[in-house]
Amino acid sequence: VIAEAVRSLRLPAVELRSPHLNPRIPCVGYDNQAVGGLAAEHLIDRGFRQFAVCQFGTDVCFQQRRIDFIETVKRAGYDCTTHLVKSRPRIPIQWEKQQDNLAAWVKRLQKPIGVMACTDQAGCCLLDACARAGVAVPEEVAAVGVGNDELLCTMAMPALTSVQLDAERIGYEAASLLDRLMAGEAAPDRPVLIEPLGVIARGSSDLVATGGPAIAR
Repeated sequence: VIAEAVRSLRLPAVELRSPHLNPRIPCVGYDNQAVGGLAAEHLIDRGFRQFAVCQFGTDVCFQQRRIDFIETVKRAGYDCTTHLVKSRPRIPIQWEKQQDNLAAWVKRLQKPIGVMACTDQAGCCLLDACARAGVAVPEEVAAVGVGNDELLCTMAMPALTSVQLDAERIGYEAASLLDRLMAGEAAPDRPVLIEPLGVIARGSSDLVATGGPAIAR
């Protein structure tokens, strides 16, 4: 609705989430494919040979993160499994059911395993599911979120490793593009995608996988 209102004004505008949401508006956003690859490389570097990804919601940006995580893992010669929750729970009883299902999935995974959650919120849900399932983090499941929301990441138990997005640069590049559009410059042919800054490692992935939790360090 907001996008339609903005387009109806026929004024220069810049989309900040995804080029797929408003194809007729130039976009400056996150390089979500690079996000997935960075998370995979972090877990591969820590010695994991089994991988999974947890996606809540069907937003295109989450799908891109999931797909590139899987592709990066496969290029390294490993398989990856997926847990997909299409819609977010609206009431507590739905959230409890979601978490019980997630805990059952976690329990079935072959371990040790590295898991990317497509957002920090999903990462916190993953850590809660591990606790419900009696699965040790990071010895059995190492978790990586996306967004590096410091409040969420540092309050999680253990603290959540996360991919740091470059929101500041996106804001700068979007303002610069809007200024050029207002001056009459033509819109770019392709979206401007900003790569993530890196992985902020915390307790949820702070180990080197060795093939078994008893000797992980």
